[in-house]
Amino acid sequence: MQNKAGLIVLIGLFLTLSGCAGVAKFLSELEDSDPEGVFSSTGAVWAYAPIFPSTKYVPWTGGCSIDPDVDLKAFRDAPTKATRHGKKAHEWQEYAKTQGFTAEWITSQAELESPGPEGQNFSRFSTSVSGKGEYDLQLLADDCAWAYLDGQRVALQGTQKTYSDSYPVRLNGTHKLDVIVYDGGGIGGLMFSLDTRPREARQATQN
Repeated sequence: MQNKAGLIVLIGLFLTLSGCAGVAKFLSELEDSDPEGVFSSTGAVWAYAPIFPSTKYVPWTGGCSIDPDVDLKAFRDAPTKATRHGKKAHEWQEYAKTQGFTAEWITSQAELESPGPEGQNFSRFSTSVSGKGEYDLQLLADDCAWAYLDGQRVALQGTQKTYSDSYPVRLNGTHKLDVIVYDGGGIGGLMFSLDTRPREARQATQN
């Protein structure tokens, strides 16, 4: 009862300060925040301004290679918070959900549509992750992606994807997770999730 009373007081305060729209946004962010031990595109992710290729790739798949044509150091602009589009923004999210992978779709700019020549660009996303042990990074990007842990590549998503691709990572404390995404046109962005909770906690949320 005390928790409910506190929540009512908090809602009343936000109604006074921000109006109904502000309260709705606040409650939505509370609902969509990551549980402790989960690091995903729902949480605090930073994004850098996209980098456009000097000439467009023909075919567009030319931007998908073993290593991206731009590296982490190429993104020199100050990062800003990634734009969150929710869990139903991209049609691929529905396919991923059927295979047990759910997260928010994020982009480096306000729009879902990818900027650049023919919509081609490279974007970078960064966040902190922490844990100790072996875990799986789930990643789905439009179109290709390279993930790095403390600057070392740990994942490569090519043009062939299963909508629930996962990659093993070893954590020993706090690390920096970076993802470079190449988009060949249309909708850009990605979703990811790294769950470092004990197995019992993970199973409890799935039941």
